Amino acid sequence: MTDSLPDSNLNSSLKPGIKEMQPLIAESLPLQGCHLIEASAGTGKTYNITRIYLRLLLEEKLDVKNILVMTFTRAATEELRGRIAREIRNALDKWGHFDKNDTFFAALTEKFTIEDVNPVLHNALLHLDEASIFTIHSFCKRVLSQQAFSSGVDFNVQMETDTAEIELEAVRDWYRTLAYKHKADEGFTNDYQLLIQYWPAPDNFRKAFSDLLSSTTPVQANTPESIQADFQQQKSECLQHLQAHQSFVFEVLIDSHKEKFARTDEWQVLMNWLNSDFFELSEISSQTMPKEAAAVFNGNRYGRKPADIKQQLLDLFAPVKQLKEDAAEIEKQIEKSRSYQIAAQGIDFIRRKISQAKQRARVMNYDDLINQLAAAAAKENNLTQLIKEQYPVALVDEFQDTDPQQYAILKAVYQSSKNAATDDSTPGALYMIGDPKQAIYAFRSGDVFTYLAARDDADKQWLMDTNWRSSSNMVNAYNRLFYGASLPSENESGTAQDVFGFDIQYIPVKAADKADKTPLTFAAGSAANKQIRSNAALQLIYFPFNEDYRSGRSKKEEMTQNFCS
Repeated sequence: MTDSLPDSNLNSSLKPGIKEMQPLIAESLPLQGCHLIEASAGTGKTYNITRIYLRLLLEEKLDVKNILVMTFTRAATEELRGRIAREIRNALDKWGHFDKNDTFFAALTEKFTIEDVNPVLHNALLHLDEASIFTIHSFCKRVLSQQAFSSGVDFNVQMETDTAEIELEAVRDWYRTLAYKHKADEGFTNDYQLLIQYWPAPDNFRKAFSDLLSSTTPVQANTPESIQADFQQQKSECLQHLQAHQSFVFEVLIDSHKEKFARTDEWQVLMNWLNSDFFELSEISSQTMPKEAAAVFNGNRYGRKPADIKQQLLDLFAPVKQLKEDAAEIEKQIEKSRSYQIAAQGIDFIRRKISQAKQRARVMNYDDLINQLAAAAAKENNLTQLIKEQYPVALVDEFQDTDPQQYAILKAVYQSSKNAATDDSTPGALYMIGDPKQAIYAFRSGDVFTYLAARDDADKQWLMDTNWRSSSNMVNAYNRLFYGASLPSENESGTAQDVFGFDIQYIPVKAADKADKTPLTFAAGSAANKQIRSNAALQLIYFPFNEDYRSGRSKKEEMTQNFCS
């Protein structure tokens, strides 16, 4: 592994069509346009956010009320507010006396004297409690309240209301409707029975589909016919696969065996089954692979073969073994797809009920705030222009956890000038800061594909390319793990493996020497200090799937001892 990475290889692993990333230099970052900033763990994301903020105060003469900073939790907003205050105080205390190696402040002190800076930064500190540092939900609430007319929101609506009971009552209404229909049809309609087989009570259904109930995205479910077609295609592919390797199978397993004729018959049973059409849905259970067909790839038949032959057979029969497992489950999958079709119909019914109930009660929940603002921003009115005039610049932290509706709002406000239908003359900037490798909020609709779409929409892409937190050995191990191949060197560009998929590129980061000077140590006499098992910077632990890690002191100790670096 290399100890450092050459700048020339910064974009060496990018796929064609993906914009090149430039190293982020806070003092020269353009203060207009749409920018995506990729910041891996430990690369100084918050540090650079505070410096960009400082430049906006001084160079753009913006008030703290007009710089929009968004993140995803209230705790994070307070952390950002505190870090910004610290940076402003640091600038006031040290102006003209900064470390000579600090190129950021060297650039600023060339432009501004202490007399220029004092009133601006003192005013910012004085009003920092009023700074526009919000969660996405509090931002939407503020805009909808301030721009109620343009956004189409009832002036008397109660925002950020818990609507769980409204949602549950709508689900109960749907359950009652199906139960009544089932009773009226004297059991001929089995929708209700299928429903309660998977979601016995309304509360079960609401918990299973809570995200969809609060979304406006159209719902689609697999149909029995689509599952049938997919299964038939899987059989056809296995048939072609085995036919292509038939001579090898006969040579190794059939022709040289004393039960050659019996095994030939089994092969033919397998071929016939693979070549058969899917039966009528009433005969789904007939799709189970015949016992004679499954005997063809029974592992006992080649367990004692030479290792290379055995491995070839294992690889050859892997798709057929998977098909056998899928065939055993096809009946359940078909039945489950029917239940999900019923659920999809129910979600449409329930959404309408919920919407009507909220309108009557004049309430909105957290998701409604985002959906309402996204819908209003998509209309041809002056709402987006009003937002941009109030917040000409936005910095969005943890952008990888942004969902499509949230990005739609930001795009409508800050990228509207790209649309021919919009007359937007207000200068502004949008900075989207995040790391797709750290996308963790899928459970609340965070969508890494939104990040990738924003990456393509951005005018410029920047990379924080140095890890200041971890030791050089740790950074090199981290790079090697996510690069998926030998790291690039001065003479070789290297070819990264597609570790993450979905065009999420991994560009190795550099290591600073700061962490090497203060290595991580355990307290003297601690159990962890006595039981260090390896000097490796990065250690991997395998957790068996069937283990219960919610309890057990020894398991927690094992994580503590082996997972710190």
